[in-house]
Amino acid sequence: MTETWPVLRYEDGVPIYACANHPDRETTLRCNRCGKPICTDCAVLTDVGYRCKECVYELENRFYHAQPRHVVVSLVAAAGLGFIGGILAMPIAHFIGFWSILVAFPVAGALAEGIWRAGARHRARRLNLYAALVVAFTGLMGILVGLLFFPRGLLFGLILLGITVTTVYGRLR
Repeated sequence: MTETWPVLRYEDGVPIYACANHPDRETTLRCNRCGKPICTDCAVLTDVGYRCKECVYELENRFYHAQPRHVVVSLVAAAGLGFIGGILAMPIAHFIGFWSILVAFPVAGALAEGIWRAGARHRARRLNLYAALVVAFTGLMGILVGLLFFPRGLLFGLILLGITVTTVYGRLR
Protein backbone atom coordinates (compact mmCIF):
# COMPACT_ATOMS: atom_id res chain seq x y z
CA MET A 1 0.00 0.00 0.00
CA THR A 2 1.58 3.27 -1.10
CA GLU A 3 1.14 6.54 0.72
CA THR A 4 -1.25 8.64 -1.36
CA TRP A 5 -2.66 10.74 1.45
CA PRO A 6 -0.62 13.67 2.71
CA VAL A 7 0.33 13.72 6.37
CA LEU A 8 -0.61 16.96 8.09
CA ARG A 9 1.83 16.48 10.97
CA TYR A 10 3.23 13.92 13.36
CA GLU A 11 2.44 13.69 17.06
CA ASP A 12 4.71 11.36 19.02
CA GLY A 13 5.59 9.61 15.78
CA VAL A 14 1.94 9.03 14.83
CA PRO A 15 0.88 10.56 11.50
CA ILE A 16 -2.14 12.88 11.59
CA TYR A 17 -4.20 13.00 8.40
CA ALA A 18 -7.14 15.05 7.16
CA CYS A 19 -10.27 12.95 6.68
CA ALA A 20 -10.79 12.19 3.00
CA ASN A 21 -14.47 13.14 3.20
CA HIS A 22 -14.21 15.94 5.78
CA PRO A 23 -10.94 17.84 5.12
CA ASP A 24 -11.47 20.06 8.17
CA ARG A 25 -11.25 17.06 10.57
CA GLU A 26 -7.99 15.55 11.71
CA THR A 27 -7.72 11.81 12.19
CA THR A 28 -5.29 8.99 12.79
CA LEU A 29 -7.80 6.37 11.66
CA ARG A 30 -7.45 4.80 8.23
CA CYS A 31 -9.51 2.27 6.29
CA ASN A 32 -7.85 -1.09 6.74
CA ARG A 33 -8.66 -2.06 3.14
CA CYS A 34 -7.78 0.95 1.00
CA GLY A 35 -5.81 3.07 3.49
CA LYS A 36 -7.97 6.17 3.10
CA PRO A 37 -7.94 8.45 6.16
CA ILE A 38 -11.40 8.48 7.77
CA CYS A 39 -12.92 10.25 10.75
CA THR A 40 -15.22 8.51 13.21
CA ASP A 41 -18.30 9.66 11.27
CA CYS A 42 -17.00 8.02 8.08
CA ALA A 43 -15.75 4.82 9.74
CA VAL A 44 -17.77 1.60 9.67
CA LEU A 45 -16.80 -1.03 12.24
CA THR A 46 -16.51 -4.47 10.64
CA ASP A 47 -15.32 -7.79 12.03
CA VAL A 48 -11.81 -7.07 10.80
CA GLY A 49 -11.56 -3.40 11.81
CA TYR A 50 -12.66 -0.01 10.57
CA ARG A 51 -13.38 0.53 6.91
CA CYS A 52 -14.58 3.44 4.81
CA LYS A 53 -18.17 3.41 3.60
CA GLU A 54 -17.08 2.97 -0.01
CA CYS A 55 -15.18 -0.24 0.74
CA VAL A 56 -18.07 -1.62 2.81
CA TYR A 57 -20.51 -0.83 0.01
CA GLU A 58 -18.23 -2.50 -2.52
CA LEU A 59 -17.94 -5.65 -0.39
CA GLU A 60 -21.70 -5.76 0.24
CA ASN A 61 -22.31 -5.73 -3.51
CA ARG A 62 -21.03 -9.30 -3.64
CA PHE A 63 -24.15 -10.39 -1.77
CA TYR A 64 -26.61 -8.39 -3.86
CA HIS A 65 -26.60 -10.02 -7.28
CA ALA A 66 -30.27 -9.98 -8.30
CA GLN A 67 -31.11 -8.98 -11.83
CA PRO A 68 -34.04 -6.61 -12.41
CA ARG A 69 -36.21 -9.56 -13.45
CA HIS A 70 -35.63 -11.21 -10.07
CA VAL A 71 -36.77 -8.07 -8.29
CA VAL A 72 -39.87 -7.74 -10.48
CA VAL A 73 -40.83 -11.39 -9.98
CA SER A 74 -40.33 -11.02 -6.22
CA LEU A 75 -42.52 -7.93 -6.07
CA VAL A 76 -45.23 -9.53 -8.22
CA ALA A 77 -45.17 -12.54 -5.88
CA ALA A 78 -45.36 -10.17 -2.90
CA ALA A 79 -48.40 -8.48 -4.43
CA GLY A 80 -50.20 -11.74 -5.11
CA LEU A 81 -49.34 -13.37 -1.82
CA GLY A 82 -50.12 -10.18 0.11
CA PHE A 83 -53.56 -9.88 -1.47
CA ILE A 84 -54.42 -13.54 -0.94
CA GLY A 85 -53.04 -13.37 2.60
CA GLY A 86 -55.18 -10.30 3.33
CA ILE A 87 -58.30 -12.05 2.08
CA LEU A 88 -57.54 -15.21 4.08
CA ALA A 89 -56.68 -13.23 7.21
CA MET A 90 -60.27 -12.08 7.58
CA PRO A 91 -61.98 -15.48 8.03
CA ILE A 92 -59.12 -16.65 10.25
CA ALA A 93 -59.41 -13.52 12.41
CA HIS A 94 -63.22 -13.72 12.35
CA PHE A 95 -63.46 -17.32 13.55
CA ILE A 96 -60.58 -17.70 15.98
CA GLY A 97 -60.07 -14.07 17.05
CA PHE A 98 -57.15 -13.54 19.40
CA TRP A 99 -55.69 -16.99 18.70
CA SER A 100 -55.16 -16.00 15.08
CA ILE A 101 -52.01 -14.23 16.24
CA LEU A 102 -50.45 -17.65 16.84
CA VAL A 103 -51.25 -18.64 13.28
CA ALA A 104 -49.80 -15.41 11.90
CA PHE A 105 -46.14 -16.16 12.54
CA PRO A 106 -45.78 -19.41 10.57
CA VAL A 107 -48.03 -18.08 7.79
CA ALA A 108 -45.99 -14.86 7.57
CA GLY A 109 -42.78 -16.89 7.44
CA ALA A 110 -44.18 -19.04 4.64
CA LEU A 111 -45.23 -15.92 2.74
CA ALA A 112 -41.75 -14.41 3.06
CA GLU A 113 -40.22 -17.70 1.95
CA GLY A 114 -42.52 -17.72 -1.09
CA ILE A 115 -41.42 -14.23 -2.07
CA TRP A 116 -37.76 -15.16 -1.65
CA ARG A 117 -38.12 -18.32 -3.73
CA ALA A 118 -40.08 -16.49 -6.44
CA GLY A 119 -37.04 -14.25 -6.92
CA ALA A 120 -34.86 -17.35 -7.34
CA ARG A 121 -33.28 -16.66 -3.93
CA HIS A 122 -31.43 -13.61 -5.20
CA ARG A 123 -30.83 -10.63 -2.96
CA ALA A 124 -31.16 -6.99 -3.94
CA ARG A 125 -30.62 -3.79 -2.01
CA ARG A 126 -33.80 -2.66 -0.25
CA LEU A 127 -35.85 -5.55 -1.69
CA ASN A 128 -37.07 -6.25 1.84
CA LEU A 129 -38.43 -2.71 2.15
CA TYR A 130 -40.15 -2.76 -1.23
CA ALA A 131 -41.62 -6.22 -0.68
CA ALA A 132 -42.90 -5.23 2.78
CA LEU A 133 -44.57 -2.12 1.33
CA VAL A 134 -46.16 -4.14 -1.48
CA VAL A 135 -47.42 -6.75 1.01
CA ALA A 136 -48.80 -3.98 3.25
CA PHE A 137 -50.66 -2.28 0.41
CA THR A 138 -52.03 -5.41 -1.27
CA GLY A 139 -52.72 -7.06 2.08
CA LEU A 140 -54.79 -4.05 3.09
CA MET A 141 -56.73 -4.33 -0.16
CA GLY A 142 -57.30 -8.02 0.57
CA ILE A 143 -58.51 -7.19 4.05
CA LEU A 144 -60.98 -4.68 2.61
CA VAL A 145 -62.32 -7.36 0.26
CA GLY A 146 -62.52 -9.87 3.12
CA LEU A 147 -64.28 -7.27 5.26
CA LEU A 148 -67.30 -7.56 2.99
CA PHE A 149 -67.82 -11.16 4.11
CA PHE A 150 -66.33 -11.20 7.62
CA PRO A 151 -66.88 -7.78 9.22
CA ARG A 152 -65.96 -8.80 12.79
CA GLY A 153 -62.37 -9.79 12.02
CA LEU A 154 -61.02 -6.34 11.17
CA LEU A 155 -58.89 -5.72 14.27
CA PHE A 156 -57.15 -9.06 14.25
CA GLY A 157 -56.92 -8.99 10.45
CA LEU A 158 -54.91 -5.76 10.73
CA ILE A 159 -52.76 -7.29 13.47
CA LEU A 160 -52.10 -10.28 11.22
CA LEU A 161 -51.14 -7.93 8.41
CA GLY A 162 -48.75 -6.05 10.69
CA ILE A 163 -47.08 -9.29 11.76
CA THR A 164 -46.81 -10.37 8.13
CA VAL A 165 -45.30 -7.08 6.97
CA THR A 166 -42.67 -7.04 9.72
CA THR A 167 -41.82 -10.70 9.08
CA VAL A 168 -41.39 -10.08 5.34
CA TYR A 169 -39.19 -7.08 6.07
CA GLY A 170 -37.02 -9.06 8.47
CA ARG A 171 -36.77 -12.31 6.53
CA LEU A 172 -35.83 -10.77 3.17
CA ARG A 173 -32.86 -8.80 4.50
